[in-house]
Amino acid sequence: MIGDCGFGRSIVRGLRAAWQRDTARRQEVQERLLENPGRAEGRVADWSVDRIVEYLRRDSRRTMRFADVESCELTGDERHLMSLLEDMRDQQAQQAEMKAQWLVKPAKIAGLLERMRPLADIANRHDMTDAELHRQSARAIMDAYQHGAV
Repeated sequence: MIGDCGFGRSIVRGLRAAWQRDTARRQEVQERLLENPGRAEGRVADWSVDRIVEYLRRDSRRTMRFADVESCELTGDERHLMSLLEDMRDQQAQQAEMKAQWLVKPAKIAGLLERMRPLADIANRHDMTDAELHRQSARAIMDAYQHGAV
């Protein structure tokens, strides 16, 4: 059961269920997305999640690692995707392209970003609190590392 969760968590669960081809969990995520962010945007978000996963399945540099749908912890690949999505949401195109290079080859970056754009646009209008917390903790670790504290 998905329970009450934010838009960011719904995206992560949707990516996981789509990657694992878990139709029952995909249906739960679809229903949740129709509630938050709403019917029209939820359909677009769900469609975008499917397009992202199929693109990564076909064109990623390596096999992606996604956790179980109900897992609380994000994998490195999930954190990276959510961080990329946040950069797109925040109109930081250069950072988004750099992050996309870790996922797909340079010739495939535009295709991945195109598939993520609808989610980024919706995320710009809705709370992604779950993803924001993970992004902040990942940045804190990187900042500590860069400043020699780790």
